[in-house]
Amino acid sequence: MVEGLGRNEQGADGPESAEVSSSSEPVEARIGRVLVRSSLAMAIPVLVGGLLAGGSKGLYSAGYAEILVVVNYSVATRILVWCARISPVALMGGALGSFGFVLVLLTAAIIPVARASWMDLVIFGVALIVAHLVPVIVTASRVTGKIAFDGFRPSFRGGGHSGAGSN
Repeated sequence: MVEGLGRNEQGADGPESAEVSSSSEPVEARIGRVLVRSSLAMAIPVLVGGLLAGGSKGLYSAGYAEILVVVNYSVATRILVWCARISPVALMGGALGSFGFVLVLLTAAIIPVARASWMDLVIFGVALIVAHLVPVIVTASRVTGKIAFDGFRPSFRGGGHSGAGSN
């Protein structure tokens, strides 16, 4: 379950902490905060992997990638929260716009240091991909589980279901 996503439809608290679940903070902000926390939790394995793969050069490259990921999630979250206040269409536009904006920010952050003596582009690229994907995969599975456990699972009551063991 995603930490701090709040109360379910019946008002019952999940395993998340009471102070977070009673918050009136938007869901987009809570999910963004979980992504940032997950990215920070990934920092140690990413940095150790960079150090083992490329020594101090790999460590610096992986660290720079980790910083960019945390900034990326923070900027995208702010954009999505702002757009969600306007309308669902603005939220979708904000998601697409923040993706483009963050790509420009990442490009602008990478170009000046691409040829720096401390930069290993292969380690940087792998660290950037891992640091982006692992928190998204973990958070997506938790959010999906949260939705399912809140009673949004499809119901197969009645005669319309023919499961794997049915004839």
